[in-house]
Amino acid sequence: MVEPLLQVEALTVARRVREVTFQVPPGSLTALTGPNGCGKSTVLDAVLGLVPFTGRVELRADTTMAIVPQRLEAPAAVPLRVLDFLALTRTARPVFLGVSALVRRRAEALLAQVDSLALLEQPLAELSGGQLRRVLLADALERAPALLLLDEPEVGLDASSRRWLEGVLTGLSSKGTTTLLVTHEPALVALATQVVSLGGAAHD
Repeated sequence: MVEPLLQVEALTVARRVREVTFQVPPGSLTALTGPNGCGKSTVLDAVLGLVPFTGRVELRADTTMAIVPQRLEAPAAVPLRVLDFLALTRTARPVFLGVSALVRRRAEALLAQVDSLALLEQPLAELSGGQLRRVLLADALERAPALLLLDEPEVGLDASSRRWLEGVLTGLSSKGTTTLLVTHEPALVALATQVVSLGGAAHD
């Protein structure tokens, strides 16, 4: 029997989540669904170790994770471009001193993979929800995580960007990427190999 990448058992977060149990098999696309306020995003916070909880959250040994958050607060007072944001974790040099040609080419390649090269010089604080989601996804995927977490990635997307997102998820599944997705979107739930409804059991 194949060991799950993630096992969550009787996960409880005070006043937010109660007795959630599910497993995430390798290569699966697991959709975590439920009504607003039921604690779906809190489950991701618990998996990441960001909130105290009772129960069990166990990752398979050496499992790496990356998350595409629902939002990213980018202070408008800080003139941070998309290029600068992508350079932050890819160079030891402070970005206010400039970005090297090598790091710039790396950032260009990342954005090209999500059809967003034109965003390279755009201020991060001025991106639309869909544009920001593409930048965050490019940043996460370059790390080739064993487990990719997506927190309501459809929020703020127009119809075209939602179709793009569906294609991205289909492509990740075809490559065997393991994904845990928090979503309200029926079209995204339909792509899942497993659906976990808070308050209910997981089903295929």
